Amino acid sequence: KKIIPDYLSVICLTCGERYSPALVISTAVDSSPTEPTIQVVLTYPLDVVRARMALQQEGKSTTRYKHMFDALVTVGRTEGTAALYRGLSATVGGAAPYTGLKFCAYEALKRTAASILHVDEQDLPSTARVGAGAMAGLMALTAVYPFDVIRRRMQTHAGGARYSSLWNAFTTILNQEGIRKGLYRGLSLNYIKTLPNVAIYLSLYDFVMLHLSASKTLSA
Repeated sequence: KKIIPDYLSVICLTCGERYSPALVISTAVDSSPTEPTIQVVLTYPLDVVRARMALQQEGKSTTRYKHMFDALVTVGRTEGTAALYRGLSATVGGAAPYTGLKFCAYEALKRTAASILHVDEQDLPSTARVGAGAMAGLMALTAVYPFDVIRRRMQTHAGGARYSSLWNAFTTILNQEGIRKGLYRGLSLNYIKTLPNVAIYLSLYDFVMLHLSASKTLSA
């Protein structure tokens, strides 16, 4: 049975064995295929109410939730349990491509930097690794950001479902609002929030892996 999607194989072609599709998926969703699914199902309603309460505090929502548990109960009672899982398809749809693009772009950018600086990849300076991480995060976030926009719109819409499907949401926003003001609205703020985080943890991951590799070599 084939469990690796074709698009992940294409994304990871440039990454060699280090970031194979199997490794990307294991990194994205842990070693067990059921654990992350259970985690998402159990915690996703909290993300929905967080998004709604954020809008409420900004004065952009007519709802009046007293606290998180009140929001959970109210949404479930007035809109149905399914309302607590609106946008889940967008979350799932964007997670694997984001992880695959991020890791593989990072690896490709490091190789490019090493070639430009005429050094081995393991000898890259920390600034080059951090820069590669930031660029990789920028590329991955830009590619999948429409999924985040759709997820938030689905989560924060009170009443009946705003869109009939993920594809319907994508085409509706594109047709009515366009690319820049619709599918990519708020992208610059997400760059500010996300890129430093991605740059730090990708480069830190590299440093830890290099240290462990050196330790194994010395002990062998």
